[in-house]
Amino acid sequence: MERLGRGEFVAIAELAPPAGGAADQAAEDAALLKAEGCEAVLIPPPSSPRAQVSPASLAVLVQQRVEGTEAVLAVATWEKSVMALQADLLGAYAFGVRHVVCRTGTPPLLGDYPNTGGIWDVDSVELIHLLRGLNEGHDRHGIALAQPTSFVIGARINPSAEDVEREIADARRKIAAGVDFLITPPLFDVEALERLIDAVGVPQTVPVLLGVMPLRDFNHAEYLQHEVPGVSVPEPVLDRMWAARGSAAAVGREIAAELIRRAKEGGRIRGVVLSSASGSIDELVALLREVSS
Repeated sequence: MERLGRGEFVAIAELAPPAGGAADQAAEDAALLKAEGCEAVLIPPPSSPRAQVSPASLAVLVQQRVEGTEAVLAVATWEKSVMALQADLLGAYAFGVRHVVCRTGTPPLLGDYPNTGGIWDVDSVELIHLLRGLNEGHDRHGIALAQPTSFVIGARINPSAEDVEREIADARRKIAAGVDFLITPPLFDVEALERLIDAVGVPQTVPVLLGVMPLRDFNHAEYLQHEVPGVSVPEPVLDRMWAARGSAAAVGREIAAELIRRAKEGGRIRGVVLSSASGSIDELVALLREVSS
């Protein structure tokens, strides 16, 4: 937030929780991203039923091991009770984690069947209220804490949502609840985001960061378009990926670079959240170099 307040264009890279407990490699990857100019790493919620390091634990590890890097912990409310959420947040805070992105989220699939066994004691807006309460020195029930926290609170905004009017209303609720910044999921249309910013009436004091993920090939683009809720790939982008054939990965990187440049030039978007569909650190490094160019 200090960098954003100075008018800097901020780059955050998504560091997925490693499967099987390989936390040391994740810390090394975060250090490499830091060396390439990444201001913070975003630790997303679990997206797979495979065994993996918990996001809160990984955020603490990165915060403590990688000097000068902020760990941004994305917390999904589907998987834990409000008591467990409060305990995890206070525990992460005690070890230096200050930035949290509030998400409602959905459980990952288990085999061929959807897992609907979520908890959802609170949604993302209620989690924002909970964090604001912790910052004011009390828990969700109004009981005083030993000392107030100072969380920086983020949330998601998505111009590709199926119900745009609901998305506008939800974004306004998040802002009214006291969110400090907003980020998008991977997006392929900067103009759509700018239209949503106008429709919501996002104040200038709440910076918006664009999610950028390179497309690997036409099949990847089609999968995102038809199989991933809340992601939309415009027809011109699909056409470019189809025409690229064997050079599709290079074209996907070109499109990502164009999105970064458009975000920087427009002045409405204050930074980017970079991710890789394959979890490739080399791909993230290339995007970071594009941001700094």
